[in-house]
Amino acid sequence: MANRPLRILIGYCVAVVLPTLLLILITPIGRAELGLIASPFAQLRLLAAHLVSAIPLAVVLTQTIRSKRPLSVRIVLGMALLGGVVAVMPKLATWLNDAAVGFYAKCVARSLIAVAMTSAVILVMPREQGVAMRRFGFAALLLAVVPVGLYAHQQEAQQASQYESFAASDRLKGALGALEILNDLGSSREFSAKKQPTLRAKLGRDVARLEKNVRGSLPSNASFADRFQRALILLSLDRPLEADAILARLPVEDVGVQLMRGAAQREAEQWSEAEAFFRRVLVAPDAQEASRISAYEGLGEALRKQGRYADAVVAYQEAAATIPSRAGYFTFQLGLLAADRQRPREALESFAQAVALDPTLESQVESPRRRVQATSFDCWR
Repeated sequence: MANRPLRILIGYCVAVVLPTLLLILITPIGRAELGLIASPFAQLRLLAAHLVSAIPLAVVLTQTIRSKRPLSVRIVLGMALLGGVVAVMPKLATWLNDAAVGFYAKCVARSLIAVAMTSAVILVMPREQGVAMRRFGFAALLLAVVPVGLYAHQQEAQQASQYESFAASDRLKGALGALEILNDLGSSREFSAKKQPTLRAKLGRDVARLEKNVRGSLPSNASFADRFQRALILLSLDRPLEADAILARLPVEDVGVQLMRGAAQREAEQWSEAEAFFRRVLVAPDAQEASRISAYEGLGEALRKQGRYADAVVAYQEAAATIPSRAGYFTFQLGLLAADRQRPREALESFAQAVALDPTLESQVESPRRRVQATSFDCWR
């Protein structure tokens, strides 16, 4: 009996791990290549959040069966339930997409699927002794839906921003992945809800075309332009290390090569290497304004990812001062950096200043500004 709590805890862990493994196995190759899990769960972390949040409700729903049915019967029921969910889920995901049911309906659907999958595992566990779990049924229901709904809402804003960033920099595979996530979330954003099917189809065709173009090796006598173009395509396909291997053989003094190598290292999350390449671009005497803008943007991100927030502030301030045409944009980046550092008043001031410098940024500023206002009471004082 002393090991009973440990066995129950292990059972709860299995209730998360086993469905996760099954969904990984049934994830189509195309989605797996984008770093996604089977629809409608989008990402592994969203699936895990749903499964963990579903456990209390699964415990409540299975308590009676676990107390009255023998283990053999419960094993059969659990296997049938889990197998049925796995078999039906792809068709359900397709129906949800075709019906365009929206964000909240998809959130509830994911929660119900997660409850069914965790219930299948918990059915074989012993009943919790001395606890009338039915008393907590309503609380368990709320727990299965509300926290993951809030998390999904946060992910929606993040993925919308990611999509815009990927699309603006021609990182097609990243853009396609972000759109697939927004589709699974049931995003109600205008560009996603109304144009998403068309965008996803076009991006899918473009990615397939580019992947066909980079099959096979470059000839040994390939020109600078051909090698540079191949590296650019590989970056668009989210293959940064392959792109950098090609770029490393090109003239080191070329500003475009340095900028591309910085972008490749950024995509590979090699932040110190990315910083070095971006700094080289910024000190190059022949660097054009467009290259300097990209280099400052990449440098700021590389510094942020290394936790060097003060250096990132200096980089963004320098960019705003030396490139007046993008002063508003880099002031906006200062606001995002302040928000990351839990400095709401500073973030909101930067957002307001960014819009004053460049009114076209209003739509970009709106979402992070609302997040800062919603998560901080201090900014209202």
